[in-house]
Amino acid sequence: MDKLILVIISILFLSFTVSAQTKRLNWIILVDDRICDISDSFIEVEYNDGSKDTINIRFIPGEMIMSESNHQKLTDSGAIEELVLRFKHTKVCQEIFTYFYEIPMKTVWFEQPYFILYVYNFDSKYNRKIYFPLPEKEYNYNISYPGSGSRIIQKRSTKEQKECMDQ
Repeated sequence: MDKLILVIISILFLSFTVSAQTKRLNWIILVDDRICDISDSFIEVEYNDGSKDTINIRFIPGEMIMSESNHQKLTDSGAIEELVLRFKHTKVCQEIFTYFYEIPMKTVWFEQPYFILYVYNFDSKYNRKIYFPLPEKEYNYNISYPGSGSRIIQKRSTKEQKECMDQ
């Protein structure tokens, strides 16, 4: 009986220790204006000295989850040359469509109280009318965080933007 209690206490302590070592960031990824499931996500890091690292992350709607030590690497290192977020999204309609994305990142994104990534696929006729694709890609993206502004260049305004301008 004493051994059973000791095992239960050990398991509880271990699960608390592991959960305390994760960092949860307020991140939302919208693909074609919808919150979606993200899989196979990781961040590729290239340092100034040419070395590379892969940081495994996990997304649940509204959160990016990584280890506390990986978060420290991303925010404390002035030696980062390049960051690229890579992830997969699967859309099920009448068929199954799988999309792979590569989004260049900045370390300041990990220090924000919230971060929203908007991805626009170009298999959508609507998106092709509004946005320009990234070179050699079939998508484009935009970002939003406090004080960020917009980084995407549009061909024309969306319906919502036109309504806002008419007021």
